Amino acid sequence: MKQKLINRIPKSYRIIPERGFTIIELLVVIGIIGLLSSVTLANYSDVSARISLENLVQQMAIIVRQAQVYGISVAKTKNVVSEYPPYGVHFNTSPATSFILFVDNDGSGQYSGQSEDVEIINLKNNNVISGLSGNKISSSCLNILPLGTLDIIFTRPNPEAVFYAISGESQAYPSDVEITVKSPDGLYREVSVWSTGQISVGNEACPS
Repeated sequence: MKQKLINRIPKSYRIIPERGFTIIELLVVIGIIGLLSSVTLANYSDVSARISLENLVQQMAIIVRQAQVYGISVAKTKNVVSEYPPYGVHFNTSPATSFILFVDNDGSGQYSGQSEDVEIINLKNNNVISGLSGNKISSSCLNILPLGTLDIIFTRPNPEAVFYAISGESQAYPSDVEITVKSPDGLYREVSVWSTGQISVGNEACPS
């Protein structure tokens, strides 16, 4: 009797038990997930290094622009003693792990030491300033001037940059300067500043 009732139920209403995953299917899915995870983790350090380097050069360009704005508007920051002091950014390849926003209180046209410090910016994640140079862009890489120290200075009311640069033991007079930053993985980015006051960020103008 029960069998007859079951046979009378329309096929569309019959409950058909669903088949679950087999062990082989589960192992295949786990394997795919593991492969994707390993690829992601392998690329994470490279992506992280690129982001860190890009953030650093952008910050560097912003600090140079900040010095330009301070120099033009004569912002009153700490350690200011003169009425219209120039502002600048000091770079040095030794050490190459920091750079300094400073106020030129003594009017020497260059960085004169800690008494002029406004802010010290430390490079993070083992990034370093790998080189300072001049005339890369203006000479189309034909007459590059290696620099040991570099001060980029802005004085009211002009937006133009004045460079106090030392090449070897002599003062140099470049028309443009480049600050090259290197990551621990060997990636490079560069901040370029023209004497006109233009500031840009990009790859090395003259890769070695």
